[in-house]
Amino acid sequence: MSEWIDFAIYAVQGVLFWVLLPRQGWHFGGPMIADRDPYWLAGNPAMGRYLTNSTRFLRLWYAWGVISIAVLLAVRLGWRPFGTTAPAWEALRGWNGLLMMVGAVGWFASVGLWFLWLKRNVPLAPRRSATLLPRTTAAYVSLPWRVAIETLTVLHLAVWVVVGIARPELIPDHWEKFAGLTGVTIFLAVLAWLMPRRRPGYADRIFGEAYRRVEMRAMYLIRLTPIASGAIAFGEALTGEDFARAGHLVLMVLVNVLVSTFLFLRPVVSTDTSPPAENGPGGMIGSSFGSNMHRSPSAL
Repeated sequence: MSEWIDFAIYAVQGVLFWVLLPRQGWHFGGPMIADRDPYWLAGNPAMGRYLTNSTRFLRLWYAWGVISIAVLLAVRLGWRPFGTTAPAWEALRGWNGLLMMVGAVGWFASVGLWFLWLKRNVPLAPRRSATLLPRTTAAYVSLPWRVAIETLTVLHLAVWVVVGIARPELIPDHWEKFAGLTGVTIFLAVLAWLMPRRRPGYADRIFGEAYRRVEMRAMYLIRLTPIASGAIAFGEALTGEDFARAGHLVLMVLVNVLVSTFLFLRPVVSTDTSPPAENGPGGMIGSSFGSNMHRSPSAL
């Protein structure tokens, strides 16, 4: 398998994390302020203009994305710092992990600073609302998708039981590995059952019902991970090949798919309680910030 496949998967991950996610997050400032106090921007128009016009946050993460992909490309073409002699695929995996960790530290630091600023500068308005509608998995995940996941889950565990009885020597420590996979499978299934029943939180207020729908679909994708792990274990046992590289790439593809599902979320900006004044929250958030949400990519 060509190392260019590894590079392509990691490059897509870099674009998702350091270009598309920051670009989406750039639109959240106004709704997050409005969630705490829908009238705050009316009295602070300078902040509204800043949210609309400032792109420094975007440029910072775009730059990190370019640096990350450039480093990975250099590694793919043969660059090996510190005198290392690792194969290209191992070097790519290591450098991608390092670049993602450094970027994640910066991302969480910026998110923490933003929430700290919100808490200090935007007072919490005395209002909160929550829907009392019953929520079940069926409301968020289609029947064919649920049937497919449950069927694959049962078949996967059944194969482990059959192989364990018929050929227990095929996979070393067969029953220990089966127990571990079974535990993870049950844990993820219970988590998927509980998820639609949790109380609405911050993200639900920002994104509305769409957030829970995307959350549930992502959870059902995550339920595929023990099945993929089992398939890799059987593949290694039957072929004698080391599937560590392929397994890692499959995991990275799954991460990319999970991240991409959240890119379709958009903030829910409510103007129902806004005063009719021209410079009120309806005007500031609904028009100025709303127009920012629909700017073309060239304007970024």
